[in-house]
Amino acid sequence: MFAVSCIVTMYNAHAYLEQCVRSLLEQTMESVEYIFVDDCSTDHSLEELRLVAADYPGREIVIKQLDTNRGVAAARNMGLSMARGKYIIFADSDDWVDPDELRDLYEKAERDNLEIVYCDYFENNGSEQKVIKQPECHTGLECIYSMLNREMHGSAWNKLVRKELITCSGQKYIDGENLYEDVGLNVRLFALAKRIGYLPKAYYHYRQDNAGSIIHSMWPRMLKRALERCANVEVACHFLQERGLLRGKLLKAANEWKLLAKNDLIGSNDFSLKRWMVTFPEADEAIWRCRELTVNYKLLLTWLHLKWIGMYRLHRKIIGLL
Repeated sequence: MFAVSCIVTMYNAHAYLEQCVRSLLEQTMESVEYIFVDDCSTDHSLEELRLVAADYPGREIVIKQLDTNRGVAAARNMGLSMARGKYIIFADSDDWVDPDELRDLYEKAERDNLEIVYCDYFENNGSEQKVIKQPECHTGLECIYSMLNREMHGSAWNKLVRKELITCSGQKYIDGENLYEDVGLNVRLFALAKRIGYLPKAYYHYRQDNAGSIIHSMWPRMLKRALERCANVEVACHFLQERGLLRGKLLKAANEWKLLAKNDLIGSNDFSLKRWMVTFPEADEAIWRCRELTVNYKLLLTWLHLKWIGMYRLHRKIIGLL
C-alpha cells in the first residue's frame, strides 16, 4: 500500500502537462503512486506524459487510457477504482503544485488522525499570483456551509481524503455530470467525515489563464454544462436532506447554491425560462438574499418566479439587456 494516491485526469492537456507532471513527480514524499487517466485525448498529451514519466524511473506511475471520451467525472472514478493509497488527492492537468504538498498534508492527516485535511491555494493568472486563504472549519457541517456559501473552494485538488471514507461509503462522482462534480462529491464526503483538519499554507497553483479549461469553455455548451451543474447540486442536497442535515442556515445556504446553479439555465427563449421556473423552485426564496446578484437581476428573477415572462422581457429591454 502507498501512503498517497495522486490522481490526474487529462484531456488534450499538452500545453500545460509537462509542468504539472514534473511538479508532482518531484514531490519530496516518496510513498506515492501517480495515476494518470487520459480521457481519450486527441492531441499529444499521452505521448508527452510518457516522455516526462520516463525521466522518473523510481516513481510508481500508472497510465490508463480510456477507450472513449467519457468526461472528467468518469475519468476520476476510474482513477479511484485503481488507487492503492491510504489517502487520495487529485490534481488538474493544467495546474501545478509545490514540492512539499503531499508530504505536509499526509503528515498532518497522520498526526491528527484525520479523514480529510485541506489547505490554502494559489490563483495564478499569467505573471500574477495570489494566495487564497481558506476558512478554518472544525466539523463537516461547518465545511459544507462554507462551501455552499462560496467561502471554501469546493475543489478536490486541495483536499487529502482517506480512501476508506470513499470506499466504505460507496460515494463517487456522477458519470456524465462534469461541472461542479468535485464540490458535489465533497459535500457528501464532508457530511460523512468525523475528523477534519486545516493546514494554513498554500501549495497548489490553480491556473486561471487556460482558455480551454472546463470552466472557461462553458459558453459554447452552456445548457449542457448548466444541467450538469444542477445535477451535481441536486445529488449533494438530496444526500444532506436524507440525513436530516438541511435545516437552519445550511438550508438557506443550500437554496442560494441551487439558485446560482439554475440561473445558468436562463437563455433567450421561453423554453429556457420555463425550465428555470420548474428547477429547484424552493430556491426562489433566496433571490433577495443572494449577495452575488444585482438588484436588477433580482427583479428579473422575481418576474420569473411569478411566471410573468412578459414583465421579465420588458424589464430586460428597459435595462438594455436585449
